Amino acid sequence: MKNNNPVISICIPTYNRDNILRENMERLLVLPSFDDDVELVVSDNASTDSTSSIVRELCAKYPDKSIIYSCNSENIRDLNFLKVLSLGHGTYLKLLNDYTSFSDADLRMMKEKIRSIEHDEGHSLFFFQDIKNMKRGMTEICVSDVNQLVRTLNNKMTWISNFGCFHRQLPSLYSFQDRSRFMILQMMWLLYLTETSRVTTLVNITSYRCIEVESNKRTPYHFFTPHVVNYYDVLDRYVKRGLISKSTIRKDKGRLLKDFVGRGIKDYLFRKKECNFELSGSWGIIWKYFHATPYFYVILLKGSFHATKRYIINICHAFIKG
Repeated sequence: MKNNNPVISICIPTYNRDNILRENMERLLVLPSFDDDVELVVSDNASTDSTSSIVRELCAKYPDKSIIYSCNSENIRDLNFLKVLSLGHGTYLKLLNDYTSFSDADLRMMKEKIRSIEHDEGHSLFFFQDIKNMKRGMTEICVSDVNQLVRTLNNKMTWISNFGCFHRQLPSLYSFQDRSRFMILQMMWLLYLTETSRVTTLVNITSYRCIEVESNKRTPYHFFTPHVVNYYDVLDRYVKRGLISKSTIRKDKGRLLKDFVGRGIKDYLFRKKECNFELSGSWGIIWKYFHATPYFYVILLKGSFHATKRYIINICHAFIKG
């Protein structure tokens, strides 16, 4: 008999990734710790591929597992994150990309951690990928305000799979529906829950495993808009309220360049690596937000070197062929 009150709901929003979803769901469903205390929830954002038939097939293949499937009548974009969380029955609702899974040991640890603090209503809990600067032997860190949170996590706040909340916290997320256009609802929720909680525990997860997603279709998604413009617009609201310091933002910009955005600048703007993102106006965005950050000029030097190297190689190839 399936448990109507599981400890954890693994909540997966998906759109047109049928084969990736199949592989990822199977990775999760075969975990020994995926028992009656776990349910898998899939919210299909009006896919046009075989997503629905694949989920039905897996429901038949794993009849003893709790699988919930819902298909939207139309694509509701990032509001599907809220939709999939709302479908879960678990004490804790764990948001997860449709291409991401984790180990059995981490699933077991998640359930134990949830049970240990589920009755503490002033406590928020998040399971984050590879938290940096963790002291040797530590598996978690506690923060008491959003300033500490930002200094600890940086851009990891924008990754869908790092978000989760207790079911009791779900109603508070609905007030953010009109901000889904920012494409970082999960970050807004994270900051809000940390601000309104007495303490927030960040548990380090090292086993997140991602399936490579390939697509030849160009999308209107602009790489630097959510990860830079919207990201700092959200943080600036906390700065104006005195909840995040300007020194934290300065430190954050340096780390963001080193850990994430800098790679995008080098790969997409200098090396001209193929991508499915929109890139128009990128240099204007980068200059506006990072011109006062010293590491930005290191990236410029490295990027210029790679661009010059590629130019010389192309000339040599043309000369040889000619």
